[in-house]
Amino acid sequence: MDYSGNTYFLMRHGEATHNVAGVLSTPEDGDGDYPELTDIGREQVKLAGEKLLDEKINVIYTSPYLRTMQTASIISGIIGVKIFTDKRLVERNFGVFNGRPIMQYYKYFKNNEERIAKKPEGGETLADVYGRVKNFLDEVNNLYSGKNILIISHGDVVWSLESLISGISIEDALENVRGYSEGEFRKFSLLEDK
Repeated sequence: MDYSGNTYFLMRHGEATHNVAGVLSTPEDGDGDYPELTDIGREQVKLAGEKLLDEKINVIYTSPYLRTMQTASIISGIIGVKIFTDKRLVERNFGVFNGRPIMQYYKYFKNNEERIAKKPEGGETLADVYGRVKNFLDEVNNLYSGKNILIISHGDVVWSLESLISGISIEDALENVRGYSEGEFRKFSLLEDK
C-alpha cells in the first residue's frame, strides 16, 4: 500500500442486540431484523468518543448498517466530524448462517484455510471481505494525505483493515491479529515502509 501519511482509527460498533443474543446478523438477509445498539453499547461508544476528542479526527467512514450508523452518529456528536457511509464496510455476509448462533458458523470451518476460502451458501468468504476492504482502503488512501480517519465497521472488516494497514497477509493475520471488542478502537499510521 502506498504511503499517505494518514492515520487510521479502526473501530467496531458498540454492543448491539444481536451480540447479546449471540447470533450473526447481516441486515440484507431480508428478515427485517435490524440490530441496534444496546444501552451498554451506547455507553461504550460515548467513552470511545471522549477518548477520540484529542485525536483531531478529520473524517468518519462507516458501514451503512443501523448499529454502525448509530455508533458513528454518537461519535460525530462528540467530536463534530462529518460522516460518510460506504457499502464496502458492511458486515461479512454469513449466508445461511444469518440469524443463527455464532458457534454454528465457526464449527462450519475446520481450519484457517477454510475460514479464508470456504463460502457458506449465499454468503461470502473472508477473502471476499478482504478484497472489498482493500478496494475501499486504496481509494481512501488516494483521496487523503496526512489525515486522521476514523472507520467504524464490523468485526471481520476492522480486522481486515488492520491487517492491510499493518502489511500482514490474511493468513498471518488469522494467527496474529486479535479481534475487536464492541466499541473498541485502535490507531494505526500508514508508514513509508509498508
